[in-house]
Amino acid sequence: MSDEKYLDYEKLKTFRTDTTISGHYLKIWNVYLQYAEKTGSSIDIDNYLINFSENNDEYVIFFKKPVTQKIVGGGHGVCRINKKTLSIVECKFIK
Repeated sequence: MSDEKYLDYEKLKTFRTDTTISGHYLKIWNVYLQYAEKTGSSIDIDNYLINFSENNDEYVIFFKKPVTQKIVGGGHGVCRINKKTLSIVECKFIK
């Protein structure tokens, strides 16, 4: 069963606002995009909320599909990028 019918489109719309993001996080996003293109694992990001964070060793990109009810099997993902090498440590999605 497709989770598309459970997407919370209203919540997605509320996050479509003018915002400011560090150019550094866009650089990190570029690392993810290159990885996704190379591995053929790109997603339709229009249906995701994206969150950037970091710790001492990694940048972390979280992907989350807002849904109107709980669904089995996913709608989220995480991509971890090494700060020193800017290489992908882990990138996985649960669909």
